[in-house]
Amino acid sequence: MLVFVGDGLRSGESQVLTSRFGKVLRLDIDGCDALRAAPFALGLRHPWRVSFDEPSGQTFIVEPNFESRFQEVNVLERGANYGWNLDIPPSCYPDGGPLDPGCERGPNGEVLTPPVAEYGPEFGLIVSSARIYRGTEIPALAGKLVITEWGVSSIGTGTQGSLLVADATGEAPWQVGELPVGEDSPGAGDLFWGLGADGAGELYVLTMADIAPVDGDGAVYRIVAA
Repeated sequence: MLVFVGDGLRSGESQVLTSRFGKVLRLDIDGCDALRAAPFALGLRHPWRVSFDEPSGQTFIVEPNFESRFQEVNVLERGANYGWNLDIPPSCYPDGGPLDPGCERGPNGEVLTPPVAEYGPEFGLIVSSARIYRGTEIPALAGKLVITEWGVSSIGTGTQGSLLVADATGEAPWQVGELPVGEDSPGAGDLFWGLGADGAGELYVLTMADIAPVDGDGAVYRIVAA
């Protein structure tokens, strides 16, 4: 069993192997009542949503980086170090873009594991979920990574969520683009909190009209072709 733990505002501990913060922990039961937690991966800031893609065997972790220009989608790998919170020099971001994965190494000399997809503020500020589309009703999305952007401004006020997409059939990193949502679609002006999938692989968006939970405010919408 794996447990995904945020840094709990203890950013320096994400790189400390003896700390449980900012890690993916593997839980092992020794005997009847002894539970041990061993680091499986490290360097996470805030693993917000996790999804497992059975056909590829990949587990996707979304990382909303509140203190960074870039939102991340990572693939879980044993022993991976995703880089939070290393003191990485600006030169590691060529032309102000994503991190050069060979630029910085972890405390044990390991090369950092880069995101498979990431996007900047031109697409949003807080990634909220990501899933591979495995349905059949929207052929144009087959095998692509669908991403929800929560849709909250940098000062914590609600704007509206959006859908993004990345072609996961090619070699990573996958380029992220916008997946247009019709303005007259139900829930188009809401905040997008996450994605769900049914047994056929069709996707559903979890929405709320406001940041704070309000009774009757949430809804679930199915993604369909325009």
